[in-house]
Amino acid sequence: MELQEVFVALLGDLEKTHNILLDFKDKSKPFRWKVPLQVHKRKYDVIIQGTARGLPRSLRREIMERTRGIIVYGFYTSEIAVAVAKLAKLIKHIDFIIWCDLEVPDSLKALQIPIETGIVETKEDMIRLIKKALFRAYEII
Repeated sequence: MELQEVFVALLGDLEKTHNILLDFKDKSKPFRWKVPLQVHKRKYDVIIQGTARGLPRSLRREIMERTRGIIVYGFYTSEIAVAVAKLAKLIKHIDFIIWCDLEVPDSLKALQIPIETGIVETKEDMIRLIKKALFRAYEII
């Protein structure tokens, strides 16, 4: 079975994220979680790196080179939407966005990047959305 690593930048409420993804905490970096998932016949190691107030200098290069998805969780303001749009334009190769709310700002829809939406209150909710995004980005041909 094929294993694919997918690096995802997370913007939003890092404390809330820490609480729901506590089982997946990666101690190698601050605010990093490693979530092993299987979607159909493919296995994924989803590495989620939290970013607070922009890109941390120590992680900037890694985030810029490895990020393939963006998760927004906990804060859904126009400022966050602008930050996501800027990040997506900087990185240039974003395969999906996960917006953990039901209403997506038009500015993000205009990016023409697949967006998965939904309310996240539990670890299972987050995993379900990540799996949907992975399926849409990598499984559908």
